[in-house]
Amino acid sequence: MFISKNSRSQAVGELRLFGNIRVLAVAAVFIAISVAGKQLSFTAGPLRFGFETLTVLMAGIMLGPFIGAAVGACADIIGCIMVGYAINPVITLGACCVGFISGIVSHTMFKENKALNIAVSIAAARIVGSLIINSIAFYIYFHYPLKLILLRIPSCAILGVCEFYIIYMIMNNKAFANQLERMCKK
Repeated sequence: MFISKNSRSQAVGELRLFGNIRVLAVAAVFIAISVAGKQLSFTAGPLRFGFETLTVLMAGIMLGPFIGAAVGACADIIGCIMVGYAINPVITLGACCVGFISGIVSHTMFKENKALNIAVSIAAARIVGSLIINSIAFYIYFHYPLKLILLRIPSCAILGVCEFYIIYMIMNNKAFANQLERMCKK
């Protein structure tokens, strides 16, 4: 498989962000907010609504795929421990994929159109991580019927639209964008 020199240097740059103390601090805040989002989620019938995925998406979009994946995995594991859920490795993989896919898509596609970039990043991450991987886990481990799994589609769509709006508004804040750029350059 051919990987261009530009892609390799971008991946190395993304990995170097792990050594940046500011980025690590922001990632830790994202994890903490995600854990709080898991605790503040609410259940409507068989579906659970919460914003624990919001900061995982933000980490991927703002800090890159590797940090997004790390935030997703850590937030899921810590959140499960704090809330009292059993840690399910497939669901943790789904959370990890949400951060990774949102970061990959955000850093490679539609860079000239911020709204489209964020929308496609969220949609791709939600489809793969939340709908496909987590639905497989719910079916295999918890024996959810197909009807219940299909109800996850509109709930993910509604949450995805809300997440898009929040992330888009944050990314359009010039002061925030300047601080993010400054933080990631060091």
